[in-house]
Amino acid sequence: MNTARMKFECSTYEEAKAKAADDAASSFALPLQVIAFEQGGRTCYATSLPLRKAIDLIRFDSAERGDLTPEKKTNRPVMPDHVRNIAEYLANQSQYVLPSITLNVRDELRCYTYATTAATRAAILIIPAGTQFYVTDGQHRLRAMKDAVEKKPGLANDGVSVMIVEEADIDRIHQDFADCAQTKPIPPSLLTLYNTRDDLSHLTRDIAKEVEYFQGRIEKVGKTVAKNSQNIYTLNQLRVSIAELLTGDASANATAVRKRCSELLQRQSEFDSWSARISDFYDQLSADIPEWRQVVSANSGGAPVDMADLRYSWLHFTGTGLTIIGRVGHEIIRIGDPTKRKERIRDLATKINWSRDTDHGKAFWKGTILTQDGGLLTSKAPMAEAVIRAKKTLNLNLTEREAAHVSEMQALATAS
Repeated sequence: MNTARMKFECSTYEEAKAKAADDAASSFALPLQVIAFEQGGRTCYATSLPLRKAIDLIRFDSAERGDLTPEKKTNRPVMPDHVRNIAEYLANQSQYVLPSITLNVRDELRCYTYATTAATRAAILIIPAGTQFYVTDGQHRLRAMKDAVEKKPGLANDGVSVMIVEEADIDRIHQDFADCAQTKPIPPSLLTLYNTRDDLSHLTRDIAKEVEYFQGRIEKVGKTVAKNSQNIYTLNQLRVSIAELLTGDASANATAVRKRCSELLQRQSEFDSWSARISDFYDQLSADIPEWRQVVSANSGGAPVDMADLRYSWLHFTGTGLTIIGRVGHEIIRIGDPTKRKERIRDLATKINWSRDTDHGKAFWKGTILTQDGGLLTSKAPMAEAVIRAKKTLNLNLTEREAAHVSEMQALATAS
């Protein structure tokens, strides 16, 4: 460790604490216990602060949209929705985890530590009055902490970990921010697998286990299903289909969809009821769709299936097809009479042409999600057209938005 940067090195930690206490008392400064270490040629300090102290000590230096000199600021513009989502999470969850916040300080701080060959060492930082800490990474977390503490004052005594970097060079601070931002997003399927707090994810995991058609056929880690994989869908594609079954349209804001699903599933009795009804829905489809029956048979030790060929030939073996099944199925699953509901599920399986490589299949889906060469369009407009066409074929009710879309298209056609 670069001892020249460590300022005051004592024989023992007890001596360092005593000298730091004297320094702080004589200068009306704040002593802060930290772990000191070298990282990338710079001395860094790791510690934790009560949320109320972090809110008081740390300052923001965020760029604003339209700012002519954003290069003079140390952080990006604030995203209010992101702040609000984190604040709601902190205020509403009894158990939560808040990642560390990285700070920069332009003033050189006095530090008392002790002689050691260890890579890390306990130390006491002296924080003079007026010292400004700025956020390098974590400004949305910090702003959310402030909002959450106002809603739930008891959070003020919780702690948050921070890493402090002594850095006065604005270019280096910008680079630190850019480096901190180089994180790879977690694949949606893995989030569904690991998120035990989210009711929709919980239901998705249960359905993947309970429905025989899905057993051993779900990609739970990757973002997509590999071309030659024997899996059929990703776990996230199944989650979207289930969200469609629950809400009728999961293409809206993800936060709004998650909130609506949680409202439907929040009571255990409601969760169990939806779980049973959705399991029955997919089970019956797997009995009524001939190609799905082949998969169920293969899962039980029957003749193997070539999933690559099936995916190319049949729309219902794609995530897009499964989404359509969910959105159309929302109208079916709401039918109270079990016999009528069963008839409608059979209609969904047999009266919709799910092929994507035949003339009849291409004709049915023309102008919606299927391209001339059998490729798929997955944007909102083609998906909406496909759902409307399927619902009309089955004589199912359209939503207000779908009915308005049909009227608008008819008006345009008349005008032309």
